[in-house]
Amino acid sequence: MPTSTLGSAQPYAAIHNVVTTSGGNIYVFQVDRYYYGITVWKSTDGGSNFSSVSTQSADTIHGGGASSYVYGFGAAIDGAGYVHCIAQDYAISTRHTAYNKFNTADDTWGTWELIDAGDVENNQNYLVDIAIDSSNKPHVVFIKTETNMGNDYYRVYYSNKTGASWLTAEMVSTATTSAHYDPFIVVRNSDIVEVVYNKTNSVTYYRTRTSGSWGTETSYTGNEVPRITVTSDNTVYRYSHGISNYYLYENSSRVESILCSDEFVLNKGTTRYLLYDDNSDNNYIKMIKNSGSSWSTPVTIITDTLLYSLQTENSYNYHYAAASRINLVYYSEYTMKFFGYDMVVRSSKPAYLKGSTNVTSSKHVYLEGKGGSPKIHKIKVVVPGKHDTATSSRTYAYLEGYAPSAKTRQLAYLYGAQPVSSRIYSYIQGSTSVIANKHAYLSGGVAVASHAHAFMQGGVVIASSSDAFLRGGVIVVDRKGAYAIGGVVLTSRSLAYTKGETTARANQKAYLSGPQNQTLVPILDIASGNWINELSGSELYPSLADGSDTTYAWYQQASAGEYFEVKLTEGDVPAVGDQTLIWRAYRKSGALSVTLKCELRQGTDIIASDQQTLTDSVQQFEYVLSTGEKASISDYTNLRVRVTIMEVS
Repeated sequence: MPTSTLGSAQPYAAIHNVVTTSGGNIYVFQVDRYYYGITVWKSTDGGSNFSSVSTQSADTIHGGGASSYVYGFGAAIDGAGYVHCIAQDYAISTRHTAYNKFNTADDTWGTWELIDAGDVENNQNYLVDIAIDSSNKPHVVFIKTETNMGNDYYRVYYSNKTGASWLTAEMVSTATTSAHYDPFIVVRNSDIVEVVYNKTNSVTYYRTRTSGSWGTETSYTGNEVPRITVTSDNTVYRYSHGISNYYLYENSSRVESILCSDEFVLNKGTTRYLLYDDNSDNNYIKMIKNSGSSWSTPVTIITDTLLYSLQTENSYNYHYAAASRINLVYYSEYTMKFFGYDMVVRSSKPAYLKGSTNVTSSKHVYLEGKGGSPKIHKIKVVVPGKHDTATSSRTYAYLEGYAPSAKTRQLAYLYGAQPVSSRIYSYIQGSTSVIANKHAYLSGGVAVASHAHAFMQGGVVIASSSDAFLRGGVIVVDRKGAYAIGGVVLTSRSLAYTKGETTARANQKAYLSGPQNQTLVPILDIASGNWINELSGSELYPSLADGSDTTYAWYQQASAGEYFEVKLTEGDVPAVGDQTLIWRAYRKSGALSVTLKCELRQGTDIIASDQQTLTDSVQQFEYVLSTGEKASISDYTNLRVRVTIMEVS
């Protein structure tokens, strides 16, 4: 859960000033502590770090005139990536209530324009708000001062922009001798506007505009801090709390036993998330949620004291934050801080909060801490090849052809089609093996076993204390060990053996081995689903085949059943030996447990399967195919690997 401090700011000038783009970048629009202008902060790493990308002075926003200040501000993002902003000055300036768009593609502003020239009479603490409809049209509410019977009263006004023109402001509040303020707005069903607002810390109201006409102004329970949200099924929820008892209400019904002085509500689909400062517990910021008719147990998410105000995304309009994330800004005194609360929702069933304690429920959805992003670094299948290869080792020797493997620390040599494993030296003599403590050599068709070294030259046996060896028709006499390979005499103190047409010459003992291994790696994506590579691209196989852990395929928020499948290199039918499925993976650090299944397939047929629960560090998993699994492969040119998220808990 990232937390960042953005500096000194004014907590009373804005409530909707956090937006998230479809690409995951977070923007915070900060009103200067002394109302002199705004600063735009941007994070590209989920809120861990912010940098200032733009500033706008109050004079730039309002066009000068009297001393300009930003006393009210609101922001909301549309489907094209533009942040629509409303700003209000209390003094009579060129642009008293102003509007502009901020382009998140290049972090630039458009031109500030006038919405309304009315005055607010130094009422800096009363807010403005903005909402965007499905056509990317802005709808705004703000405060103006009206004079009646010699007194000034604050009224709530509404406007929208169609094309290049702003609608002449329409009065929303109806009382003529009372002040109204703190308006908030939502748009539902594309064109139905609803506004909530307050009257002189005594009554909260709502009013609905349909097809250009306003309905009846209606009061609902509560005295101050009106809030509103509309869920994806177009159900409206209105909030407020009592001015003396601090009870919190939703649609005029009290919410549990909560006592608070500030609250904010947002939604993900049909679930409402209510954030509030708990008056009964050090004013810590807590969160509860409701997916149906009941509220969850409160979870403390921020423990800073002296909290003044909560601000978060205008989530019920055009909201592009991931369904597993809540982004908000809060104030400890006048210090502005960003807080990101990560969560994962895994089905359409109700969700439950999970703080530091696991939640056991018959439902399948949980609200959890950061984590649960599986990353697959490498996939390969290693099988024996068709061709011979030489090995040099003092330990394991393997025989080719159909002979069994000799795995022993004893010296193993080739005798016919069978391995010989013995501490005694065994050599080939025609069709007969000679196994003895003495050195046995070939003399015609007769084995000569003697302490003396006996050799054949023509039809004559040579016995001599000198080492004599046959090379063609020439006797080689040398105290060094000489062995025949083809027509070449090798003289060396090392043991030399014949491997096909290749001679292994080394101080180590050289043996015949099986074929050289074939390594089959991904060469084509069969299905990628919602998996992405390390650059957020959709092509997976290059990242899984290049041998580096800096590249990978991953799923940002794990969801059971999601999979990808890749085709492997076309291989030859292998000789006898182990066949191994190898893959490397880990889980992004966090609270979730993620289990993956890696399947080796031939076409649509499952050959072998390896299921593993991931940890926070990269692990290499090696699954050796059984005899039956190897036998079930009939086409090494049509092998695939499928990786599936099996469980997230």
